[in-house]
Amino acid sequence: MLRTILVPLDGSRFGEHALPLAITLARKSKARIHLVHSHQRLDSPYAEMMVFDSTLDDQVRGHELAYLDATVKRIKQNYAGQVTYTIEEGHTVTVIGHQAAETHADVIVLTTHARGPLARFWLGSVTDELIRTSEAPLFLTHPLDGEADFSKDVPLGRWLVPLDGTEHAEHILPDVFKVADLFQPAFTFLRVLRPVTPMMIPAAVGGFAPLAEDVILRVETIQKDVEKDATAYLDRMAAPLRAKGQTVHTTVAVDEYPGEAILNRARHDIDVVSLATHGRHGLTRMLLGSIAENVIRGCAVPVLVHRHNG
Repeated sequence: MLRTILVPLDGSRFGEHALPLAITLARKSKARIHLVHSHQRLDSPYAEMMVFDSTLDDQVRGHELAYLDATVKRIKQNYAGQVTYTIEEGHTVTVIGHQAAETHADVIVLTTHARGPLARFWLGSVTDELIRTSEAPLFLTHPLDGEADFSKDVPLGRWLVPLDGTEHAEHILPDVFKVADLFQPAFTFLRVLRPVTPMMIPAAVGGFAPLAEDVILRVETIQKDVEKDATAYLDRMAAPLRAKGQTVHTTVAVDEYPGEAILNRARHDIDVVSLATHGRHGLTRMLLGSIAENVIRGCAVPVLVHRHNG
């Protein structure tokens, strides 16, 4: 059950593309939508010094308030529930984290590209810092061309859940179920395996030919065993959900590049991808290497991501 959905906005139409997703979640859960804007104090350079211009700063803050007022009115044309907002001065990530704690936000919804405080979002420090520090899960979505359409629901019925066989990756599951259960979901549990290869296969010439053939056969046997174990693991993870009548597909993929394998699967009948990350290292320890970073950057559908402190 979602009670509060936090949406950081920077005043751009790019940032507003998080709102259709937030409204979709709110409609299903009857949650409050809380908008937050990080106000940046306006200092002016004068005689090689930074001078605070209170009059101009007040004008900027007034424009920000007017923008949020107008945005709330637009949302209320499409959502009858509670919509609130806050302007808070300070570092963007600190402001978002503070508001998430103050409002007991269940999820933070935001775009992966924007202007202003959230500019160069995934490439900059904001995404990585939020993923490393946020107590609430993040729901990331890419902006589309033109203005965001608040009247249409975002499809959220088909969930791709990559799992690597570790408890670390499995920590995303409670967040997935909390959101997905609002939408009569169908899950696809995906396990990506790197191909099993020996360090060196002797050239198939002369007396080495039988040895090379034996090595190849052994590698093929090991690969099949690994895939069988991976399928059994996914079936174990799916069993409790299937017992409750929920739809869970399981898929094992073999690919040298797990991130690409996840993105390829996400392009086919998938509405959401969910990922767990490591709390101390941001995007660096999900599945293998920088897979989460690649998926967040390249995924065309929303990505639910949450850190794990273990």
